[in-house]
Amino acid sequence: MTKTTLCGIFLACLPVMGCGATGTAADNGPPDVPGDVHETGELACQPLEQGRLKPPVENPTRFGLAVFHYNLQYVAGGLIGFMPPDRDPDGVFAYDNDQLEDRIIKESFEPVLDLFLANPAFAGDMEMQGYMLEVMADRHPGVIGKMRTLVEKGQIAVQSFHWSDQLYNAHSRWSMEQSIQLNKAAFERTCLPQSPAVFTQEGQFSEGMLDLMKQQGQSIGIMKPGMFNYQYTGVPHVPLYTLRGQDVLVTRGLGGPDLGLSWYFVDDGEVAVTNKTNPYLGTVFQYYPEAGAKLAKKLQGLLDQGYFLTTVDDYVRRVKEMGVETAPLPYSLDGNWRPDDANNFFTWMGDSGLWAVDEADNEVLTSLERSRVTVQAAEAILDWAQAAELPLDDDSLGAQLDTAIADQLLGEVSDSTGWNPWRGEVQYSLDHSHKARDGAMAVIDAVIAATGEDGIMVDLAGPTVTKGAVFPENPWAQVDKAPLSGSVTAPGFDITFRWEQWTEGAPVDYDHYRMELTLDRVLPDAAELLVSFPRAGDRLIYSPAMLDEVADLDLQAVPGYDDQVNVPAANGLLGLGDGVFLVKDIRSFHLAAFFPHGEPTVYFKDMTLNAADKYVFHIHVLTGATADQALAEATRLNVTPTVIFHK
Repeated sequence: MTKTTLCGIFLACLPVMGCGATGTAADNGPPDVPGDVHETGELACQPLEQGRLKPPVENPTRFGLAVFHYNLQYVAGGLIGFMPPDRDPDGVFAYDNDQLEDRIIKESFEPVLDLFLANPAFAGDMEMQGYMLEVMADRHPGVIGKMRTLVEKGQIAVQSFHWSDQLYNAHSRWSMEQSIQLNKAAFERTCLPQSPAVFTQEGQFSEGMLDLMKQQGQSIGIMKPGMFNYQYTGVPHVPLYTLRGQDVLVTRGLGGPDLGLSWYFVDDGEVAVTNKTNPYLGTVFQYYPEAGAKLAKKLQGLLDQGYFLTTVDDYVRRVKEMGVETAPLPYSLDGNWRPDDANNFFTWMGDSGLWAVDEADNEVLTSLERSRVTVQAAEAILDWAQAAELPLDDDSLGAQLDTAIADQLLGEVSDSTGWNPWRGEVQYSLDHSHKARDGAMAVIDAVIAATGEDGIMVDLAGPTVTKGAVFPENPWAQVDKAPLSGSVTAPGFDITFRWEQWTEGAPVDYDHYRMELTLDRVLPDAAELLVSFPRAGDRLIYSPAMLDEVADLDLQAVPGYDDQVNVPAANGLLGLGDGVFLVKDIRSFHLAAFFPHGEPTVYFKDMTLNAADKYVFHIHVLTGATADQALAEATRLNVTPTVIFHK
């Protein structure tokens, strides 16, 4: 498909300054790398190769590493409305989205760069989304210049996996593939090399992540010790692991005469030199020189003890050259950096936080899945229309589609359903989801008009587009007897069930049912739901995020947390044993799935039913199916459905 360039969306072809432009006082001075700006406003800089620091001794055996994790969407949408004006007379929280982004860059990111520039032996990894690179290129080119200087010297490496800080383990591979494309463009624009090492938002880790890293030439996945302990027993502690042909590094220290490793920082970079304040605190969130001095003292102490401070990829290279022991990992669940505190994905997919009354996890996640399908369909439809040479303004529609894709990725940010999202963050994702859908529908409507037909159908599995589509007959017939026992508890709601069986064109070798669960609010403050189904055996059966696979693990071998394991089930598929599978309809019901140890159930819990007076959820049940059949059905229903659009 012919698309507009990124310059046509977020970069807007404005005469912005680049990594080689002359800075202003507001930019903290000129960048350190010379260059010019093209007439289009695009940056003129030369691509850099990642530098490497020279160690103090020829073959170092003691290393100091760090990952400063930055999230420009830390408070997605900003703080306007966070505090009523009469309670904030000094404007402590009076920061809109862009102003708060600027504050993150100037108060927490640039001071760390300055600290490294002032201390040539300091080194570490800076992890961020590509969106942050774009914002700095547009509004803080001097900071990009400092990054380039430090990269060239080998003092920092820039890690990045996604363009927006998405909750990618709960969403589709298609979304992440779009994110990777935008990320690549952001790195090309700023002429920075992308580290082969990957640490991601919320410390997410998964086998799908490792698989997708290959599209960017990335080869080192970084896992936090909490995630390691959540999922493994009997796996030895070694310096380096392998999984899916990729290296995996766990951020724990090592001690010994042959190899010593200190991780001096693996945390939100926003708190490193701000006295542990964060962007939610508005004006209080600022650079504190004493915090910078404390960090500098810590790093100097490591140097004095003979540690070589370097980047993650340089360390892995040296470890391999040393021939130290490595080990394969048996699998990886879809997890994050604090699965004990977060109960793995429950924090983002059903649990409530400090502002519980404003949270709406399921509403946010299902809205994003509905908009994702629409945007994905618009992409396929516009490709088809261009191949058919329909009379369309390709550039204009391409720009609309690009904007819709970007809105979709921004909306998938993890913070809108995470630890303590406030109302503005929840609305941020919903607004971007609605914008993504509206933008995609504008493209689809234009194509339908150009066909002269009443509608259009797209099977996203192909994708295959058919013009003049009509709605098919309803394939569902109500059944009186439930195919699967279960229980639903929702205090303060009236609960009704409807079980249906797929009849029209249904497969002949297994049965497909759908449960429609309706909740009608009775009490105004009701917000909780618990849905449970019986499970046979003690297996953890689910489909890992972004992979066309079914994992089948011994549940007793997975420690989990609080005697249970939960997974996001991004494509909806969960196995109950004995040929029975659940498939969440992720456009109506998308919560973390719990597998308790020693209890034959799978259950879902939502503490955030704050948004509506009536909810309608769908959960599919397959009986007598194989894992491959269940996977194909989950894919057809959730990943690449057939969708129809009419005038």
